Amino acid sequence: MLLRGKIGIVGSGFVGSTAAYAMVMRGVGREIVLVDLNKKRAQAEANDIFHAVPFAHPMYIHAGDYEDLTGCRVVVITAGVNQRPGETRLQLLERNAAVFRDVVPRVLEHAPQARLVVASNPVDIMTHLTAHIAGQLGAPGQGVFGSGTTLDTARFRTLLGRHFDVDPHHVHAYVLGEHGDSEVLAWSQASIAGLALEKGRGIIIGVNKWDLIEKEIKDKKAFLENIRFRLKYLSFAPILPLSAKTGLGRDKLLNTLHRLYVQYTRRIDTGPLNQALKTILAEHSLPLRGGQRVKIYYGTQVGTKPPTFLFFANYPENIHFSYQRYLTNKLRDHFGFDFCPMRILFRKREKKVDG
Repeated sequence: MLLRGKIGIVGSGFVGSTAAYAMVMRGVGREIVLVDLNKKRAQAEANDIFHAVPFAHPMYIHAGDYEDLTGCRVVVITAGVNQRPGETRLQLLERNAAVFRDVVPRVLEHAPQARLVVASNPVDIMTHLTAHIAGQLGAPGQGVFGSGTTLDTARFRTLLGRHFDVDPHHVHAYVLGEHGDSEVLAWSQASIAGLALEKGRGIIIGVNKWDLIEKEIKDKKAFLENIRFRLKYLSFAPILPLSAKTGLGRDKLLNTLHRLYVQYTRRIDTGPLNQALKTILAEHSLPLRGGQRVKIYYGTQVGTKPPTFLFFANYPENIHFSYQRYLTNKLRDHFGFDFCPMRILFRKREKKVDG
């Protein structure tokens, strides 16, 4: 019987204990059991991580043996030996394969329905070996997963983010192939959406190879909504399914580009702008900030590409970013800037001097 939220980790070295710690910090699972040949090490790591629970998520972390894996939904296998100086990957494979031929059957004996996640090196070959062993024991090979180039992808995104001074969360880049010396950095697919946003560029999110996605994804609407959620800082950018092979979305892409360019270069006269501002302020006035009543007197458009608006206020430093977002959204709705980025600036109105 699978127990809700129970996870096993075989191997309590640096990788295994760090995996357990990360699960606790992110609230993944309800129970984690650490299994290791060195039982004292497993117990010590389990205790240290369990003591962090009061500052994280409710969870039970303990050390155990293979029989304690019973009921696990997922078992992470980090067991194995480290690569010695000068040792080839083939030599490492031979030693870790011997470990896995002992570990995998013992895991499946007590947790036959668990999904197995392999993180031991050389990870891709070890994942294939685990699936092979599982198949020999009658367990489904499709229930075996490897960490692959996930770590390499994270490193790639982090380094690109550091180079371009951008949050790595906004970097989209992947490392492909086998984890190790033969992996490939997919430079042509790397992109930084946040950089385009910061530069005020018009953005269209194209979901290419839609002809393949349609065959694999049942709920296409949910798939697109997930993209929107992950790129929520680009809420104005249209999302278009595309296929270079079938030509799907080609005409819509051209029409969207034209519509985006019209908005991107559009100018709003000062009169209509301030009439709209009057309506927006009447619907939701500025709150008090620091005991002071903040007022926006008037505004004007000072640029295009993207449309940039300057508003004069008595205390511009006290205008909260949430009100700036509200003002931006209202201007979008009022003037039809639904496809392009906008910039809103505030400046203190200088007092008039008589004479």
